[in-house]
Amino acid sequence: MYQTTTGSASPSTVTAHPESRFHVSTEPPHLTSGYGLLEVTLHDGARRWTAPHRYPGQVGPVSSPEYPLPGIPLLLIDSRPVLQGTGKAWVQLPPGEYRCSVQAGGFAGWWPLTIEAGEAIDLQARPSPTGELQLAPGRFAGKIRYLRPLASFGGLALGLMFLLLCSFVLLIKWGLPEVRLGTLATAILYGASAAAAITLWLFMTGKHVHTMQRSAQHHEQLRRRSDEPLYGGVLDVYELPPTASVVPEPGPYRSGIVLDLAWETVWQRIDTEVEIDWEAMQRDGEPGPVDRRPWIGDPTVLIDDVEIAVTWGRWWIPLPTGEHLVDVAIPHQDERAQSEDDDDHYTTWTDTVATEPDHLTHLQLDGLVVQYYLDEDEPVLQLSEFDADTDTIRVDGEVGPFRAPRRETVPVDGQTDPSYCHSILDMTE
Repeated sequence: MYQTTTGSASPSTVTAHPESRFHVSTEPPHLTSGYGLLEVTLHDGARRWTAPHRYPGQVGPVSSPEYPLPGIPLLLIDSRPVLQGTGKAWVQLPPGEYRCSVQAGGFAGWWPLTIEAGEAIDLQARPSPTGELQLAPGRFAGKIRYLRPLASFGGLALGLMFLLLCSFVLLIKWGLPEVRLGTLATAILYGASAAAAITLWLFMTGKHVHTMQRSAQHHEQLRRRSDEPLYGGVLDVYELPPTASVVPEPGPYRSGIVLDLAWETVWQRIDTEVEIDWEAMQRDGEPGPVDRRPWIGDPTVLIDDVEIAVTWGRWWIPLPTGEHLVDVAIPHQDERAQSEDDDDHYTTWTDTVATEPDHLTHLQLDGLVVQYYLDEDEPVLQLSEFDADTDTIRVDGEVGPFRAPRRETVPVDGQTDPSYCHSILDMTE
């Protein structure tokens, strides 16, 4: 059971997941020969606040933090957990290609990496309930812009230098002879200020150019990754990068499915025997810290009875025009929810999806997940159903955002306060 705590400090500090296959350090490590280094910073989600309300006997209305849904970050590398909690950590990896992803109250972004021996790469994870890019390298620019920021920096520096020059000329023109020494000192001060402004401009320009160069390298890596199918066979499958809004190559059919696979936590059930730290509930959305965070593994996806190796994210599958049968299955984590019938071991979604000539079918599948606690201090994630949405766009059109804003939580289990995203039930039977 959880131990009740009264401190205000967050217990959610970054640690290695017990099932991590890689060496993890919370301090900058000495890099082992032949390995690369991944520096990861995990941030928690934004806290939501209630509408202003007045307590009995209170002078004015106040806002208080809602009880959020569980959202402590978990970093996965190649679909296996590595880090959990919030903070900064370093992971030593052998050279190769990796796919990093974050789960935090849902699937919260992914990013492909190329690790080389002796080099370090940094990632920033900022889970949020919006469709923004939530996992990306530090100082990453979604669009490469060299001239606009440079013009802004240059205009600021030139404007400052012009003001200094005008002030200096006015001092020389109207300054009295007996205060020329003071005027000279003032001129020296202005000259030093101008030099400082130029130095600041050069520093900001150099930093901006370096950011643009790094971002261009990342964009090129993402483009190369999306241009090649994951494997050859009956169906070609392309992994679209997180920044993609168009299909890079429509293929010979000029039709197909853009498949978005995501999930999010919509409710939490807590056993009555679990002790609750209410400060932790209000801060993190969970009754207390856990040593092993849960995660949802890769889905099993079949198109026309052909299995394709995909995971959570955005995928492009070229297909001939017509109707195609799509099957998605997620295994249950809780053994109590399983029976001897194999169908009860999975949550499934099955439907027919039509493709049209010179059009893409955008299929969004968002799994609805309940996190619950049994009589142990280990949470379990259970995907209950899929929320599906389809849209048809032209083959050269733009695909909508990967993840829509989080839906409003609907209280269940008799809970009447919408600011509470959990229920406490007797689940021992």
